[in-house]
Amino acid sequence: MITEGDLCYFYLKFIPLRNLITALLFFIGTAESAVAQKDPLNHEMIFVEGGTFQMGSSSGESDEKPVHSVTVSAFNIGKYEVTQAQWTAVMGNNPSSFSGCEDCPVERVSWNDVQDFIRKLNAQTGKNYRLPTEAEWEYAAKGGKSSKGYTYSGSNDLNSVAWNIDNSGRKTHAVGGKQANELGVCDMTGNVWEWCSDWYGTYNSYSETNPTGASSVQHRVLRGGSWNASAYYCRTADRNGGNPDIRYYYYGFRLVLPVEDESKSEIQTETIKTDEEPLTYVEQDAEYPGGSAALYKFISENLVYPEDAVENEIEGRIFVKFVVDIDGIAKEFEIEQGLTGGQSLERAALDVCKKFPKFRPAMQNGKPVRSYFRLPIKFEL
Repeated sequence: MITEGDLCYFYLKFIPLRNLITALLFFIGTAESAVAQKDPLNHEMIFVEGGTFQMGSSSGESDEKPVHSVTVSAFNIGKYEVTQAQWTAVMGNNPSSFSGCEDCPVERVSWNDVQDFIRKLNAQTGKNYRLPTEAEWEYAAKGGKSSKGYTYSGSNDLNSVAWNIDNSGRKTHAVGGKQANELGVCDMTGNVWEWCSDWYGTYNSYSETNPTGASSVQHRVLRGGSWNASAYYCRTADRNGGNPDIRYYYYGFRLVLPVEDESKSEIQTETIKTDEEPLTYVEQDAEYPGGSAALYKFISENLVYPEDAVENEIEGRIFVKFVVDIDGIAKEFEIEQGLTGGQSLERAALDVCKKFPKFRPAMQNGKPVRSYFRLPIKFEL
């Protein structure tokens, strides 16, 4: 027969075990919200099924109009904003104003800083992380195909999904501390404004598929609001823009990983493996069939000059940067350097570049690799 004394003895003898079990249960219960990762180079991604949605808002600012139909292909987006720990692991420093919180989003990073981070991260991981386009960002923030039409990302109750000016204590907070949206993505509203890949500009009125933004060369897109933003600026349709060199203590970012990378990343890394670190991108030109003369001939024969450029006699050079994949396909186009007042010319340059036939991919150690391509297109009207 077990007496009361026996129970007391058992309880006291196994207090250390009880404490261990309690600690383990606590850890298991909170592991979902804890985002400090063993491998800070590994970014937890959420799959977003492609689809069509209405981008913009008819009741917001003028830059959110017109509301228009946009179709995006499937992609993977970071479940969380990139943290201070993840930034430090890649860059070796922490620029954040609210430092000392490894699981808080990194901030005080410019768009250009983020590009350096992505290049280094990709070189270390063999993957092809990038910033989301503005369309991808809004589609994911609104919940993709699972959207319930909320005003904020995941709810009509701002405080349940976002650290904002009313509840943040005027600082950032550890990512994942608020309710996720319909896709399981956290903090797309509040905490820090998030850089997108696009140049900031006006919306088109027509339907688009995988748009890459305006051809402006002044500001890059920022979305989502921050710890310092009121409810109005935390709406999923709200837009902001910033100089790509500027750093603020409420500017951060999250990453996108193309869907094909998830299935091919291990194969690609093995394919291009060298004696040193795996290299996914190299800054060398792929070869265009027929050489540079054929490349420029293709541009001259296919480029349609916009009327406003002709009327204003705009001339100069536009630099288009893009990637040539290992299969020779050119993609991920962006204007790296443009013309004052030449936005329509920049759009025309992007359009003609997207029509390129296949390149011969750059080679490294006898094997094809992805490469950056910086192409100057000269205009003399």
